[in-house]
Amino acid sequence: MKKVVLFLVIIFYITGCSVKKIEEQKDNEKFAIEYNIEEENPFHYSTIEEVISLLTDGSGIIFLGNSDGEWSRLCVKILNEAFIKTKVENVSYLNFKTSKDNEPKKHKKLVKQIMSQLSKEEKLQTPALFFVRNGKIESYSLDYEEITKENKEGYTEKEHKKLRTKYIRLIEEYQKKNA
Repeated sequence: MKKVVLFLVIIFYITGCSVKKIEEQKDNEKFAIEYNIEEENPFHYSTIEEVISLLTDGSGIIFLGNSDGEWSRLCVKILNEAFIKTKVENVSYLNFKTSKDNEPKKHKKLVKQIMSQLSKEEKLQTPALFFVRNGKIESYSLDYEEITKENKEGYTEKEHKKLRTKYIRLIEEYQKKNA
């Protein structure tokens, strides 16, 4: 038994394999695992306070998602393609379900703050993408309404392209205004 353990230790040492603790992982690495996407992504985990602060007087891109939700997982893959193409480097991510479960009072404050800037017909569900400048939502996308389940992947190629084009357009408009 000692020989087997010693052999494995030597193999790990020689091949350079290491186990990274979760605390040592960067946000984009954790997000890649959580959403099953590439490590090259601009997402960083934000607290509910940070998102509220952005919506009060900050600027940036906010993504509200739920990694347990099928629509969020589908949209993130398409959204990441658009972020890579447009060279977006920083997106604030908040798991909307977790914030509701863990911090209900702050979650209600966040929802109220967002809803005050959306049209009355809108519902706030995930996935939701917001482009914020000086505490004001300039544009947004509530994509739970835009994807239908027509194949095993959860979306058709046509829907994928349409949503990716929409994301790129929104990102480029935001980048031009904030250049």
